[in-house]
Amino acid sequence: MSRLRSVRLGLAALALGALLAPQARGADLKLLPNDTEWFFSINLKQMFDSPIIKANKENVDQLIALAKANIPANEGAEKFFAAAGFDVLRDTISISVAGPAGVDPDRLVVLLEGRFNKEKLLAAADAAARDSAGAVKTSKIGEVKVYEINVPGEKVIYTGLINDKTLVASASKDILTDVVARSLGTKKSAFKKEVKGLLGTITEKQSLNFVATGAALSKMAAVAPGVPNPDQVAGALGQIDGLAGAVTLTKELEFQLAVNAKDEDTAQKMAQGAQFGLAAIKAMVQKKAETDAKAQIAADVLKTIRVSNTGVNLMIRGELTVDVIERIFKNLPM
Repeated sequence: MSRLRSVRLGLAALALGALLAPQARGADLKLLPNDTEWFFSINLKQMFDSPIIKANKENVDQLIALAKANIPANEGAEKFFAAAGFDVLRDTISISVAGPAGVDPDRLVVLLEGRFNKEKLLAAADAAARDSAGAVKTSKIGEVKVYEINVPGEKVIYTGLINDKTLVASASKDILTDVVARSLGTKKSAFKKEVKGLLGTITEKQSLNFVATGAALSKMAAVAPGVPNPDQVAGALGQIDGLAGAVTLTKELEFQLAVNAKDEDTAQKMAQGAQFGLAAIKAMVQKKAETDAKAQIAADVLKTIRVSNTGVNLMIRGELTVDVIERIFKNLPM
């Protein structure tokens, strides 16, 4: 691999390549563009600090070693990270991706929160730009230094460290400009009503979370490979205002799902209907569990599920205990 391509990949990897490793406190939501209709974030720090991960550190270390062994070595990227004083696994705090409804990659924004040494990072990026023969260009948005990365055959990426802990990347310079304005407080958030309501159900204390409006889910389903009857699925998803979900590692694995309703009264009625349906499902599964060990796993999970309404959202919460997780893995087909 040529030195030029190596330094390009090294710089691009800091902005986007961290997606290849376990990532992820949560993004500052005020930085998201106003047209955001879906959002996904992974919180590595919360995961590694959780009791369930600490109790299984040996297994986790083995999985990390396996992941590293299967990621192709890239000398240029490794040298860049070393010069920047950044260890992907140790220094990455969170990674988040957001976009409007649709699948246009040019409208995506990636926020990488980490423990950065700003001086070393910018010095390494400047050195990469000087060695790139024009493939990496620099400019400024206000006081933020911006790097325009041109990797042959890939999207042009605009990236910049907007504060001491947040690196932002996008294929659109306009989006990066918008994020910088939000970080300075010169532009205010004005999310759609359903997006604002769904974002209110997630927190930075969760291991991973997502938000998506019905319009965003509908457009994703219409083009997703392997979806049976995509038009019907897309139509059905388009009828809901939106969904939000989260998984949190504690001593167990906690999960939640929020469904955005049109108003609080509708959310309350949905919760009442869901509670009635859940009770019927629990009774049916528990009956089957009398003769089926796999059904007993489902019955134990169903016992933890709680349904309620919070504002305009129907909330479904539950958990998987360590015992249940172990039994699930034992029953997986090998």
